[in-house]
Amino acid sequence: MNILRLHLEPFIYYGSLRGLREEEIFQNTSLYTESKRKENVVGLETFYTVLKNLSTKLTDDLLGIKIGEFCKLISLGMVHQISLQCNTIEEAIYYLKDFMGNTFPDVALKVTLKSNDAVLIELAIANNSNHFNRIILECYLVILSREITLMCSNTIKLQMTSPHCSKKHPISFIYGDSYTLSVTNIKMKEPLRNRSSEHFEYLLPQYLQLIAQIKKDNSLSDKVRMALLQMATPELPSMDAVAQIFGLSSRSLQRKLLKENTTFRNVVNHLKKDISILLLQHKIYLIKDIGYLLGYSESIAFSRAFKKWCGVTPKKYMQNASEV
Repeated sequence: MNILRLHLEPFIYYGSLRGLREEEIFQNTSLYTESKRKENVVGLETFYTVLKNLSTKLTDDLLGIKIGEFCKLISLGMVHQISLQCNTIEEAIYYLKDFMGNTFPDVALKVTLKSNDAVLIELAIANNSNHFNRIILECYLVILSREITLMCSNTIKLQMTSPHCSKKHPISFIYGDSYTLSVTNIKMKEPLRNRSSEHFEYLLPQYLQLIAQIKKDNSLSDKVRMALLQMATPELPSMDAVAQIFGLSSRSLQRKLLKENTTFRNVVNHLKKDISILLLQHKIYLIKDIGYLLGYSESIAFSRAFKKWCGVTPKKYMQNASEV
């Protein structure tokens, strides 16, 4: 059985982020060869082998949840594609079900409408690899919860269950006999959230371009930068969220960054500067929209920050760029 390679990418990226070498991630698979890495599908056995390699090397009880949190950028691209093909939330959820069934058939996804404003999604894998199934299913519960949240215009309520839930789990997880996502206060017949004003079709390639520019020198600051980009929604995540991905406390993450003569705030500000410059050069966004995407509630606060980074205001920067 083959699955879409897209399902494997978050696991590979996360392993690299946590410091694993390619030979460790791809051990005992055929993915060492360049031709195999370019294929759009991979064998299910290869997927589980990569998963086994990650699990053995990282020994993290929350591995699935952390990978699900890490791959937000990939998730955003999927949301955008779904939004182009569906009109309502109900259609989008069934599109997700169809997508999983056709691209990762080992995962069974069942959707039950409980009422006009409640839906239950159940995930299962019919084999005996309980440890690896847990990683996969907890990962996809996190991804699905975010997919649905991004599609909805109103505030919905989410509750995830896992048979392996413990005190270490995030508060959104509780113990249950199976892997489920319960969504309430959801308006199934409502149209999908209109995200056209955020220009996802443009912003996503810009994030990917920034990721490609990161030097692979194995420094923690570059890994944090990559995590920030991958977890963007498009707003950048908090230090607590990034630290959790690395299996660290915020204080430990900050202490390790100080050893590289930088801080989390410095990494974030350098990234905001790069994103701002990319977006200003193409003139698709208004200055206030860029500020909003970067977490500034007022455009004047963004303008001050940008002037501190670049020596000129965003407006002046755009004027200078147009004169070149």
